[in-house]
Amino acid sequence: MEWQSQTLTETDIKSATLRYLKHHYRFRQRQGGWELSSDLRGKGGIVADGFLSFVQPSGEVFRATFEATSYDTKAEVRYRKQKILLYWDAAAVAACFACGLLLLGLFRAWFTVEALTLTGAIALFIAFFTFGFFGFLLLFRGWRRYRYIYAIEQFKRYHADEQWVALGEDVFANLTSDPYYLELKKQCIYNGMGLLIVRPDKSILMQLSPARKDVFGKKRSNIDFLRQDDLQRMLDEGRYPEWMATLKPENLLRFQRRYKYQMLIVGICLAITSGVLYQEMQELKTIEEESPEAYLRRMADVRKRNESYTQPITFVLDTLITWPYPIRKDMEPYLSLQPAQPESVTVPPVARSGASSEGFVGHLDDAAPYTYDCSRLRPLTSTGYIIQEGVYQSYSAVTARIRELEGFGFTASAVWLGCFDELESGYALYFGLIFDDPTSARSSLENYQQRLGDNVLNLNLQLRSLTPLE
Repeated sequence: MEWQSQTLTETDIKSATLRYLKHHYRFRQRQGGWELSSDLRGKGGIVADGFLSFVQPSGEVFRATFEATSYDTKAEVRYRKQKILLYWDAAAVAACFACGLLLLGLFRAWFTVEALTLTGAIALFIAFFTFGFFGFLLLFRGWRRYRYIYAIEQFKRYHADEQWVALGEDVFANLTSDPYYLELKKQCIYNGMGLLIVRPDKSILMQLSPARKDVFGKKRSNIDFLRQDDLQRMLDEGRYPEWMATLKPENLLRFQRRYKYQMLIVGICLAITSGVLYQEMQELKTIEEESPEAYLRRMADVRKRNESYTQPITFVLDTLITWPYPIRKDMEPYLSLQPAQPESVTVPPVARSGASSEGFVGHLDDAAPYTYDCSRLRPLTSTGYIIQEGVYQSYSAVTARIRELEGFGFTASAVWLGCFDELESGYALYFGLIFDDPTSARSSLENYQQRLGDNVLNLNLQLRSLTPLE
């Protein structure tokens, strides 16, 4: 009961603090006297329990305000955990973490939607989000941002040169270990605010002095305060500023932070993730193993796309085509009779007479094969080079092979090796042209090898030289 009799009221704390501040600023240079007030109201529902101002030599008005707190109003200086703000911050950070990690994994090919399936990808996103959410709660739940103190938050809403928190000595159990007092002191230091302890005998113990330099810069605006008697007079006369019409009953939580930006961040991350997963699902294709028969049919279907690698098929020259092309203006189609069936006589291994009528064999679409004798190859005075597919011992075998290869989109021809300085007989079947230099021939060989891909046809292409007869 003795302790109860020594409890200070909020009015006692206000009067004691005003006397202290007048004494504290007595040596500040000023023009004229002081202006001391208490119980002021300002725009936005701001309440100043005490106010001191004077005009400085520069002409600017110095203003100091304070928040008085007694045992009965101790909730104004005790922090409250802002759990909703903490959860929304955690959700925003976790959404960014999950979205970034999922997209990084997809772009770096650490995993794919095809392998995970859509359900697995969503489950992975939820796992990343959960890890980030609870990790943020564990690391930052004790952060100053989530400890709301009404008096401090109200000071942040308006500009004053110096701001003080004045409280009775009985507001906290002790001033050394009470976690609520220690948090109040930390936030006063961080925000540059003064802290006063009013003892039962109304003497004041200064714990902290305000920062001489404004830590908020230009983030806060000046507001006009009205005394209680001025406010009542305006209400009686029916003339008052617009902001007075929006005054709401005091609520100690009215200065809590909003969560609109956190909500926006979560929405953006969800939209990005949904868009990427949708795009990945659209691009998914079922991969089926292609059979050799299907591959051969596809090769035949894409013949037109390979025209850049083949000989012109719109006309036939009456002269053997070599590379580079001869420049002639008297080119005419060459018509030849169907060659007689070859006799079943073994061709001698060395034939230098050049008398064979099938020295060169070519084929065009479904028309009959056209042939030249060895005399047409006489213009070759230097070694020629061909992309050889194989050597066939009979005319019928080589023409059948030419038709088969043309069915797969390849243009093939054949030369009888007896027309050249060769030690073997038969027909050398080759792709493309007869080249004058090995470099062009090797380039053509590489092009054909690229076209063959995995070489389902099992073609064994190789570069071969042809030496003309002397």
